[in-house]
Amino acid sequence: MHELITKFMDQFMPNKAGPPPALWYRGQANGAWTLKPSLLRDDISESAAVTFVDDSSDAIAIVQHGRNLLDAELDMLYRWRRESATFFQDQKDVVEIYLMAQHYGLPTRLLDWTTNPLTALLFSVQEAPTPTAGRVQAFDPSGTYWYQVDNVGDARTAELPAHSSEHVFAGQVRPLFTRNPETSVAPLILPQGASKARLSAILPVLPDLSFTRIAGQDGCFTFHPRGFEHEEVETVSGLDFAVPKEHKADIRRDLLKLGFGPAKLAPGLDGLAKEVKANVLRDL
Repeated sequence: MHELITKFMDQFMPNKAGPPPALWYRGQANGAWTLKPSLLRDDISESAAVTFVDDSSDAIAIVQHGRNLLDAELDMLYRWRRESATFFQDQKDVVEIYLMAQHYGLPTRLLDWTTNPLTALLFSVQEAPTPTAGRVQAFDPSGTYWYQVDNVGDARTAELPAHSSEHVFAGQVRPLFTRNPETSVAPLILPQGASKARLSAILPVLPDLSFTRIAGQDGCFTFHPRGFEHEEVETVSGLDFAVPKEHKADIRRDLLKLGFGPAKLAPGLDGLAKEVKANVLRDL
């Protein structure tokens, strides 16, 4: 096994007594990428003709006539809901439609995480558009989330992470499909009467594992609300692992032996075909 995998496991998966902390992990092929969703990242949210490069390095051309991705958010979701209806005839809930948009590469306010540190490591050793070092970071999703509904009434609370069906999440997603996003659940950083401020409006979300890719990747998300686009996820100090670009191929090969290969990143026949090919070529 590659020495960097051993080092990573010692750091992120220590064999200590007691239950491990319920942390979430994110691996990025480019360690310089910010911890923001594709919709909000400065490096891909440029005016005029935009090329969006997602975390799997698939390029999707988006031409927006002088607007950036954030300006085009509501139009993209409106068109996604309308034009994807043929494919999701049994899916009426816009929250699920929103998760599917993220799943298939539409820029959203969701940032992908995983509950499995080795899955995060696998993401970090994928090749970025420009060869560069990868990175794995950790995040603690626990805590209490304060919010208000329609800007009236007392502050409400939700224990974190929230489930994707809970109103604290669904109430922020559904208005995005109405082109009237102002009437929604609003995060509260310092509610009246609270003893201390919440550090972030970012919402950790656990989805149903109804999509094969989310289930295969042990997937979860952070949702980055309107009005808080500047915020980044606050990561766990001491859990930050860099993967030199020259070691990526060797680490991918050894992770494949551990069962972490293309089929883990993309469950289904496409991922399976890539994994079968990789296993056979590895043994030649």
